[in-house]
Amino acid sequence: MPVGTSIRIYDLAKDLQQDTKRVIEELRREGADVSVPSQSVSRELAERLRNKYFPKDEASPKRAINIA
Repeated sequence: MPVGTSIRIYDLAKDLQQDTKRVIEELRREGADVSVPSQSVSRELAERLRNKYFPKDEASPKRAINIA
C-alpha cells in the first residue's frame, strides 16, 4: 500500500480506545487477513470499522438543564 493510504492496527485500536485483539477480531469479520497489531489495513477499511462497530455518540442529543 502506498504511504498515507494505510493505518497500523495498533494505531486504529488506540484511536478507537479498544483492545487490539478486539479490533483484529472485528477486522477479520470484515474479511481482512490480519493477525498481529503491527499489520496495516487500508484507511477505507479502518473507516468502515469505525462507522460500523464503534459509532460516535452524535445521535444522542444532550439536553440542557435549567437551574432556577
